[in-house]
Amino acid sequence: MAEENTPQAMDVAGECLLYDDIELQIIKKEYYMSIFSDIFDKIMGKIKSLVPGANTISDVNLTVEFDKLAGKGLEWRTSVVDFLKMIGANSSRENRDALAKELGVDASFKSGSAEKNEALRKALFKKIAANGGNIPASLLD
Repeated sequence: MAEENTPQAMDVAGECLLYDDIELQIIKKEYYMSIFSDIFDKIMGKIKSLVPGANTISDVNLTVEFDKLAGKGLEWRTSVVDFLKMIGANSSRENRDALAKELGVDASFKSGSAEKNEALRKALFKKIAANGGNIPASLLD
């Protein structure tokens, strides 16, 4: 009995991949790639509601607008959890771990640790700055 011909491709190591393997890799990549995009979209939504006429993230002073959003009680400058809550993003440990992976945060940090959260906060702010956001240098280092 002959096997069905399943669409195949080669991975970088020259191994043959089945279509289902390729589809899974694409889904995983889209999931991880979309976390920052989702955060950026949430930031833009908040900015547009605060600053009529703002079309890009570079049109506003982010620290001023983030301070308005945070009010009293959210320490967005020093807490990645508070920052994510402030913009309405998922601040769960699982989501932070996935975002950390996407942004290249050192995988040796313990999940949920202060060290990992601080590294993630810096990586996230650097990514926002790389996408046109005016983040003070003091929050990047």
